[in-house]
Amino acid sequence: MTPRNRRGKGNADRPRSVPDAERKASRPPILGRRATLIAVLIVLAIGLVFFQRVMFRSEILTGGDVLAGAAIFEHYANGEIAAGRLPLWNPYMFGGMPFFESMTWSAFVYPSFWIRYVIEKLPGVELPRLFFLVLHYLLAGVGTFFFLRSRGVGHAGASLGGVAFMLTPHLVGLATIGHGGKVLTAAYLPLVVMAAYRVIECGNARWIAILGLIGGLQFLARHVQVSYYTWIVVLILLVFSVAVGRRDREPWGAQGRKAASVVAAGVLAAALAAVLLLPLLAYTPLSTRVAEAGGIGFDQAVMWSFHPKEIVTFLVPSFFGLANETYWGTMPFQQVSHYSGYVVLCLAAIAVVRKRDRSVRFLTLLFVVGLVLSFGKYLGPVYRTLYAALPGFSRFRVPALFLLLSQFAVACLAGHGASVLLNEIKDGKRSWLPWAIGTAAVGILVGLIVMVSRSSMGQTAGVALMARHAGVPAAQLRQLGATAAGYAVRDAGILAAFAAATGVAIFATATRKLPAWIPAALLLGLVVWDVSIVNARFMKPERMKPLEQYYPATAAVQYLKKQPGPFRIAPLGQQFSSNAWMYHGIESIGGYHPAKLSVMDKLLTTIGVSNLKLLAMLNVRYVVGPDDLRHELFEQVAPGAPGARGSPSRSSRSTISTPHGSRPFSRSCLAPSRAPWGAAFPSSPGAPLRSSSRPRSADLVFSSCRRYTIRRVGRHWWTVRRRRSTAPITPSDPSISRRESTPCGSSTWLRA
Repeated sequence: MTPRNRRGKGNADRPRSVPDAERKASRPPILGRRATLIAVLIVLAIGLVFFQRVMFRSEILTGGDVLAGAAIFEHYANGEIAAGRLPLWNPYMFGGMPFFESMTWSAFVYPSFWIRYVIEKLPGVELPRLFFLVLHYLLAGVGTFFFLRSRGVGHAGASLGGVAFMLTPHLVGLATIGHGGKVLTAAYLPLVVMAAYRVIECGNARWIAILGLIGGLQFLARHVQVSYYTWIVVLILLVFSVAVGRRDREPWGAQGRKAASVVAAGVLAAALAAVLLLPLLAYTPLSTRVAEAGGIGFDQAVMWSFHPKEIVTFLVPSFFGLANETYWGTMPFQQVSHYSGYVVLCLAAIAVVRKRDRSVRFLTLLFVVGLVLSFGKYLGPVYRTLYAALPGFSRFRVPALFLLLSQFAVACLAGHGASVLLNEIKDGKRSWLPWAIGTAAVGILVGLIVMVSRSSMGQTAGVALMARHAGVPAAQLRQLGATAAGYAVRDAGILAAFAAATGVAIFATATRKLPAWIPAALLLGLVVWDVSIVNARFMKPERMKPLEQYYPATAAVQYLKKQPGPFRIAPLGQQFSSNAWMYHGIESIGGYHPAKLSVMDKLLTTIGVSNLKLLAMLNVRYVVGPDDLRHELFEQVAPGAPGARGSPSRSSRSTISTPHGSRPFSRSCLAPSRAPWGAAFPSSPGAPLRSSSRPRSADLVFSSCRRYTIRRVGRHWWTVRRRRSTAPITPSDPSISRRESTPCGSSTWLRA
């Protein structure tokens, strides 16, 4: 035996990208001599076919935050860049806030923005709006393929794993609700893990640089939370490798070099993304993400925790309803599915049981860690400890986002399992018949249990929806509960069908009587079909219309745009959180942003839009409200514009010509829910309405429905009567709204 082949210390230290046992076990590629090229083309072709309406018809996804924010922000940024200015400041939301530092829109630090910018300078060339988003889905699929190949998985299994992650309903659903930044960032997850493996195994400068480059690009993809979770995966991999090394009696020096190499790559990644991270770090202490312990409050951080009972949605995706309207689970609302596919889960189980190498053990650990961390508040003190102790952890919310890590792990495990099943990796030994029977039986049994439980499930869903939507008619919610149960039964039938098909596919593959590519195509087809059924419920592309059709210029908008500035408006009700004012170039003290300036948030929640001095300080000239709102301090403006209502005089006396007497106020008169209301209730019908403190000169009381009449009785007192009833009105009456001190400075009521 020559020294080259002898197992000794020298060879033991030689870095290997693929474990020797896996390399020796590999069989000739199912896809032929050019297997890598063919497999990559298969992944790309499936992705392009799936996204063909977005890619080739220039359609867009308009759900969730796409039109509510992303399109408006992009419109403003493009206008600023066209004018020769970098969009660093946004004057149109919350009285003005950082545009770049808050990551409202920071695309110009990412290469795809400038690639598009240069290409579209060519005459007649215009790329589809979501062109680069689709490219990142393809990157996720191809990246997973190369990661699995680096772990010794065969070409067919690796391509199946790549497709499974690329089309994971959770990942696809994020784009449909306008969270494209999460998609762009998650697309780098497979490449970061692959490079981290190489850094830990080799430790050479080339792979440290590659990991730093990929990590830096991921940070620049603009979703720091997903990047943070990706580096948690790298940390888990490092700890796992150190633990395995200690078991194999690897010296501490080698372990230290692994850790130092990973740290060096992380520092390089942060340095490459410093143009984005440093401004973000400067802004974060000024934002609402630092309420306590250096981050958002614990209760807010765990609002979207994944309850363990919702694991059943891994098998029956609509068990707890289908997204927002019929969702009756434990989260505030749900817009995506956490289904990975029954076929994918079965193949992952095969890998866990029949291929127990280090790669499979790490992926199994990653799946468990991601799932457990997604439980959030249901972990109790464990999650609170991480929240308090792990640097930066407290700045993020939505623990359910950890499921992306579990779904990546499941997709990779499915690739390992498919490779074993297709005999790309020698498994030997046991029969596949029990697996074929077991996978079919489990899915069919679960499906039957759900189907026979339709009646009780509908009742349970109805009760849960009543608890979530107080004030909605019970009959309507019971009907929604029955609809949710119908969705679950439909998915239970689909589960049973795919379970039977998976059992047949496993048995047909195990017989080895068919050409190897036929079982591979069958398994891949089942995976694509399985997840596409769920994806089709969320992904509904449509033609992009001009933005002015989504945000029409109402009479009030037209009037405001003609007024000399500078000034701001104070919208009321649901209009307060609308970003449409920004599209029209009207500065507002409202809007929607997940990390607005903390000082502004405190002003709005502590003092409120009802305070005259606050509005004067914020240079609010107009208050945008409902058409039927009247008050003695307001005069009518823009007489040709329907819905335009009064600008208060500069004196403290009334100038509006509204008669005294009874006047009903509808629900639309409510001011923003974030205003600080004081208690003000009558003790009996017709009794004076007294507040906890002496009212100001312009106090209004609004009811939350049309069942009450409000009458002014003098300067400081009001009476409230329930219409068509003489029953007392008590402070516990949920229909009574709170008190608002109406501004009486330089403001105007308008209807949007």
